[in-house]
Amino acid sequence: MFHHQSNALGGQFSVQQASASKKRFRTKFTQQQKDRMMEFAEKLGWKIQKHDEQEVQQFCSQVGVKRQVFKVWMHNNKQAIKKQQQQHT
Repeated sequence: MFHHQSNALGGQFSVQQASASKKRFRTKFTQQQKDRMMEFAEKLGWKIQKHDEQEVQQFCSQVGVKRQVFKVWMHNNKQAIKKQQQQHT
């Protein structure tokens, strides 16, 4: 989308704005994926360390998610899961 604006000298120039159509895709996980990611995240101690990298890549391939998606999922769910576990003890 272009908007025309006048500059101080009376001329016009065009300004291009980013369209809203470049919205980020929201990943939807199956319950099985969530269960497996939770189990694996607990095994890793909710951290991806360098020596776990090959195992993480293999896990992501099996579950069908990208490594970065799994990493973000772990970050987003770490605190919520820990709170749930504390309430159940």
